[in-house]
Amino acid sequence: MPEQQPMQPPQPMGQETPAAQPEEKKSIGASLFGPKKPEAPAQPQTSSEVIEMGQRLRLIEERFANLRNKVGVMDQNMLNNSREEKKDIQGVNAELDEINRTINDLKDKMKLMIEEIKTMARNEDLQTIKKYLEYWQPVEFVTRKELLDVVKRLKEDRQNI
Repeated sequence: MPEQQPMQPPQPMGQETPAAQPEEKKSIGASLFGPKKPEAPAQPQTSSEVIEMGQRLRLIEERFANLRNKVGVMDQNMLNNSREEKKDIQGVNAELDEINRTINDLKDKMKLMIEEIKTMARNEDLQTIKKYLEYWQPVEFVTRKELLDVVKRLKEDRQNI
């Protein structure tokens, strides 16, 4: 019995079946790029070609292994650099913390100094006190002891008279 081909749905007008399209492409390809060359029959590979391909494969494998080693070294270097950078950043952060503490201490000391300066006498006050001292001349004041001595002498002088 001859084999029956499965029924295909009808195609819209102007379109061909998929089986017809590859033939059309073959004819188009041949006309665009010149006549089609007949394919060469498959030749058995010689042992020298097999050896050459084996050498090329080994060379590619060696290059791949070298690249893998280089990538491994670069990864290790990146990890080492990352660790060093992390330590450097921690050191800088510690220094910044110390600087911030020092700045805060200086601010506190400056506030105390400002408060003390506010309690000090102003130049105008000092000038006023200086004028009073010049007016009163306290250096010429008599102490109690000196006054008692003067009083005693005066009493003695009266008695002697």
